[in-house]
Amino acid sequence: MEHKQHQTIKEQLAEHIARYTAFKQISQMNNSFVNPLAELAIINEEAIEQAVYKLRAAWKLGYQSLPDLTELFSRHGIQLIELDAPFDFQGLSGWTTERRPVIVINQHHSVDHKILLSLKELGHLLLNFRTDFTKQQINKLCRRFAKAMLLPRPTMIMALGQKRRQITQRELAVLSQKHGPTTRCIMDRARDLQIISEQLHQQFISWLHHTTHTLSNQEMQTDCFKQLIYRAAVEEIIPMSRVNNLSVRRLREIKRPFLANEF
Repeated sequence: MEHKQHQTIKEQLAEHIARYTAFKQISQMNNSFVNPLAELAIINEEAIEQAVYKLRAAWKLGYQSLPDLTELFSRHGIQLIELDAPFDFQGLSGWTTERRPVIVINQHHSVDHKILLSLKELGHLLLNFRTDFTKQQINKLCRRFAKAMLLPRPTMIMALGQKRRQITQRELAVLSQKHGPTTRCIMDRARDLQIISEQLHQQFISWLHHTTHTLSNQEMQTDCFKQLIYRAAVEEIIPMSRVNNLSVRRLREIKRPFLANEF
């Protein structure tokens, strides 16, 4: 990023923080910041899962979909700012001179990307990393934290199970519609939790780069019983003859396009 663009971002940021500080003084809103993860040492990927559990419990989020992040962060003393910045600027986090936490993201990115960026920067603010971690290791763990905040481990296991050999597009679409993240985020999360193999994840990425097919809202509407049948069919838990007897679509339609050899 050019020096002039960097300076523009700094000026915009200073203006936003000044306006926010003035508003809080006038409105007498004083949501103090407390880091629920301050005492938790992040030494590996499993510690990220523990951090998500602890933070969701402290913020009384349960395992439901996350509310609006601007409101959520503000409620816990964190300011979220969207700046008009060059597209190559992603985001940053830090502290004001009054020691208030601030997260800054680029307003020009997609909604899905801005949510992930915001949660990734939240990780940078809250997580207490081992001192010997590299910048790359910390960034990777913060990306995992962001996706785990969107899709906690219990949510993923309840939706997909402990281990899967195949996953249908329908399952991903329904999970995305219910909880918000993209199908790519869901599959990344399934890979992180070892619900799916690295090979299946790579096959999905290849399929994602070439597909143009998405499910309509009508196609996504189905009852819980049919969802179980789709899952059993694609995992080959029940034979095709039983699927036909249960009056569900032909197996080819059920599996499309998430057969491993069709990714």
